[in-house]
Amino acid sequence: MKKIIVAAVLLAFVLLAGIAAAVWFSEDEEAVPEVQGMRALFSWSSSNVEDRTLLETMKKADLNTIFQSFSADNDKNSIAFLEEAAAEKITVYALTGSPEWSLDKKGSSMVERVNRISALNEKAAESDRVQGVIMDVEPYLLDEFKGNEKEIMESFILGLEAAYEKAKEHNLRFGVCIPYYYDHWDLQDELDKIAKASDFMLVMNYYRDQEIEHMSFEAGLARKYEKEIMTIYELQAPGKYGLTERNTYYGLGLAKVEQNFSKLQAYFGEQSVSMAYHEYNALKEALADE
Repeated sequence: MKKIIVAAVLLAFVLLAGIAAAVWFSEDEEAVPEVQGMRALFSWSSSNVEDRTLLETMKKADLNTIFQSFSADNDKNSIAFLEEAAAEKITVYALTGSPEWSLDKKGSSMVERVNRISALNEKAAESDRVQGVIMDVEPYLLDEFKGNEKEIMESFILGLEAAYEKAKEHNLRFGVCIPYYYDHWDLQDELDKIAKASDFMLVMNYYRDQEIEHMSFEAGLARKYEKEIMTIYELQAPGKYGLTERNTYYGLGLAKVEQNFSKLQAYFGEQSVSMAYHEYNALKEALADE
C-alpha cells in the first residue's frame, strides 16, 4: 500500500511538472499557425492595384492570394501595391494571357510577360516580389480553333513550354488556366503536356455541382507529375461571356461555394487542392448581398 502511495505521489509530481513546462513555453513561444492552402482571387483590371478596397475585400472572403493583372507602364503603382499586399500577408501572382498567343510556337508574348514580371521584381523589395505568373490564354476562343484543335493546341503547348522554362530561370512559379472540358474534347494528350509545362493547373470548373467529375482527369495528371491543382469558381452573373446559370454561383452565396469546395477536398483526400474566385467585381457583389 505504501509503495502505491509513493508511486501516485511521483506520478502527480511528473504531471504537474509537465503542465508547468507547457505553461512556461506557451508564454515564450507563439502557437504554430494552422497551414492554409491557396485561396485566390482573379483581378483582371490593372487599375485595381490602386483600389484600396481590393485587399480588404479579400480579407472578408478569407483569401490569401491575388492573381493580379499589371500595367507595363506603371511600375511605381505596381510596387506600391506589392508592398501593401506583403504587409497584409497576401501572396501575389501576375495574371496575363490572350487567345492569339496560342498561335505563336515560340511563345514570344508569354515569354515577354514572364520577363516583364521578373523586371518588376528587380525593382521591388525581396519580401514584396511577385511569386509567379498565371497564364490564361484560352486558345479555344479563337474563331479558327474549331477544325484545327490539334494544330493550335500543339502551337499553344510549345509556347507554354518556352514560357515555363523562362519562368524557372527567373525563379517564378508558373500556373496555366484550362477549361474543364479538354479531356471531353479528346485532348487528353495535350492536357498531359500542359501538366508537365506548369507548376500547377487552374481548372475553370464552371459547371455547378459537377466540379469533382469535371476535375478528376486533371487531378490524376497532377498526382502523376507531382504538380498542384486548383479549382476556380465563377461568381459572375449569367449572360456575361455566355455564362448560364449552371456555370456560376451568382446569387447563391459564398457559403454554397465553400460547401462545394469542402466536398471536393474530401473527395480528393490527401491530394492538395486549392481554390479561387472569379472575379473581383463579382466577389464584391456577392459579399454585399450577404
